[in-house]
Amino acid sequence: MWIFTGIFMTTFLTSCVKDDKSCIAARGGGSNVVIIKPVYNGLTFSANDNVVDTVFIKYGTSTFPGTNTKKYDEFIVSIEDRNHVALRRLTCGVFYFWVVSQDTTTGNRITGGASFITDKINDTFEISVPLKAQ
Repeated sequence: MWIFTGIFMTTFLTSCVKDDKSCIAARGGGSNVVIIKPVYNGLTFSANDNVVDTVFIKYGTSTFPGTNTKKYDEFIVSIEDRNHVALRRLTCGVFYFWVVSQDTTTGNRITGGASFITDKINDTFEISVPLKAQ
């Protein structure tokens, strides 16, 4: 009986640990690509030489962490004349993306966010993030 219990517990605990470690949201080590497309007033928003889009990333949560940028794990800045920000080498897991930019007409700060969850390890995803004036 003890041998059976020992084998069962070892197998059970090993499988749980393996699953938890193999799907922890992170950048690096994964093959997922997430393309964030900011949308403002119904149009895809593009970065230019005066305004950049910044995507703040929080790993391991699907809820908005708030506007304090120090609560995020990483940030990526858009490339000029691109209407998206590409996040490469993501693992599977749970993520929250917060996009911050500026309306070039009014000068107002515009922001928006989206949560993202995947169990895939090698895929490409496109996420439109609606932005609104603050």
